[in-house]
Amino acid sequence: MEDFTVRMAGPADVDAIARHRCMMFFDMGVLAEHLIPALMEASAAYFSTALATGRYLAWVAELRGSGRVVAGGGMLINEVPPRHHPSGKVLPAGLQGLIVNMYVDPEFRRRGLAARLMREMIAYAKISGLPSLVLHASKAGRPLYEQLGFEPTNEMRLYL
Repeated sequence: MEDFTVRMAGPADVDAIARHRCMMFFDMGVLAEHLIPALMEASAAYFSTALATGRYLAWVAELRGSGRVVAGGGMLINEVPPRHHPSGKVLPAGLQGLIVNMYVDPEFRRRGLAARLMREMIAYAKISGLPSLVLHASKAGRPLYEQLGFEPTNEMRLYL
């Protein structure tokens, strides 16, 4: 089995993060192939700024010794109003992490990389005092997220 290094991403990883975002949507069947270059360019521009300002945090898995990023995931830090917790208490207004861009290159799937990345992000959120994390799960990712304690919600979406 190949050995992988998981680390926080930096500016040099922007292209890999943008590629993962595009391939995630393409693999899910919601991004047409001809739109990949435009989304890649827009994503790279966004992540360059968002990583620099700390609004977006990312973790990547590299194939040890190669420098090749084969998996990644990220977290947007959002300000949210007070909200209800299932335990019956009220969570105060504050920050919340939104997990996005979870992707593993196809030839490296089923090796625990997504779980390692998620555990790193969850640990970071706990240490940072974030009271909650949210994400949008693909059908393929749902079992992992449930195993890690995420619960399904009733989110709906309207594109304007």
